Amino acid sequence: MDGMPGFKFGAYALAHYALAKREEMWDLLVWEGKHPQAPVSVAMKTHYFCELDVKETVRALLHSCPDFWRSEQMRASLESGEFIALAPDYFVQLQLSYSLKPLAAMTSHFSR
Repeated sequence: MDGMPGFKFGAYALAHYALAKREEMWDLLVWEGKHPQAPVSVAMKTHYFCELDVKETVRALLHSCPDFWRSEQMRASLESGEFIALAPDYFVQLQLSYSLKPLAAMTSHFSR
């Protein structure tokens, strides 16, 4: 797991959580490569995480793994605020759109 200290933000959270809770959520990871990666392979060659389809993986986690979003790994990735600093305009617009919509409309945004 030598490459994992270089992971930042959500990548750090996802990699650490996925390996720690692999029995619960490994099947939710969506891979772009020819085949899914085995946890043992990814633990030894962490650059395999680069083969994740991030959009589809996030969608799967939103629907089927709420514990990831409440995890210590995710919380730690947000503490510095740098995560939001990557695209502040996007997060401002997203927050504004959410504050103007009912709850049902907000959750449908993630089901597309």
